[in-house]
Amino acid sequence: MSESVSTRFRDAVDLAVIADSTRQLDVILGDVLVGSPESDGPLFPTARSRFGDDLADGVGYFLENCDLATIDSKRSSVRELDREAVIDLLVTARTVSRSFQAAAEEFDTGEYEIVCTLPDSDPQFADLSPSDFEMRRLTSALLNLCRDARESLTIVSPYLESGGVEWLLPGIEGAIRRGVNVTVVSRELEAGEPNMVALSDLFDLAGGENGELRVYDYYEANPDSRQPLYTLHSKVLVADADRAYVGSANFTTYGFAQNLEVGVIVEGSRVERLERVFDTVISSAREVTTT
Repeated sequence: MSESVSTRFRDAVDLAVIADSTRQLDVILGDVLVGSPESDGPLFPTARSRFGDDLADGVGYFLENCDLATIDSKRSSVRELDREAVIDLLVTARTVSRSFQAAAEEFDTGEYEIVCTLPDSDPQFADLSPSDFEMRRLTSALLNLCRDARESLTIVSPYLESGGVEWLLPGIEGAIRRGVNVTVVSRELEAGEPNMVALSDLFDLAGGENGELRVYDYYEANPDSRQPLYTLHSKVLVADADRAYVGSANFTTYGFAQNLEVGVIVEGSRVERLERVFDTVISSAREVTTT
């Protein structure tokens, strides 16, 4: 291996470590492919929005140290960029990152925990709690995921309700105040509809806080049928792409207190696959705001 090739490979390994995941490298590569080599705008705008300033600026300064870019540190923008070389480096870094991931998964035991909601109104469960079945209460597990999040929370539910969202508000509010970016994906988010009404408190608490709240509507109507062309039925909460809830419960009062619901909390590198699925969902979903 020539010295230049060896150096570039070492650079790719270092970049894979900086970016921490293949998903982050994919987004950065996308920014390079669609962006102007010299732009007055911020460096890696999509990656900056999704993963924060530290990642975008860190990769920028790394490329500058590799003599592949000149960065305006005051404006976090690119003055010059060796586009072809940067693309080659990012592609190699993605390959390295996938190798890291495969090696980690070989030793990943896939830890999981079963959680549940027991129906309050069923006399058969009147004197029982989840611990009687060696499980944890669903709402307690979801709040812990929210409270432990440090970078991102992705909340996915086809049906939302104010009473259900209220169960999670303390955890979500604390996450946003810590600077955690929160993404909510649901369906039929039109003004006055129950799902949209349920999100009003989230929009209110996100204003002026450190973390960012982004809401997406994944629903495509079928003009020839009452059934949509596509939408979602998943009930998922992902924290930092390494812990997640996957289960049957909608984020409603029924889901959190009145129905029999069962799910699992999973941990490890496999959770990133869920995050990639919902990144793809978001790419075609409609972003919703209060304005």
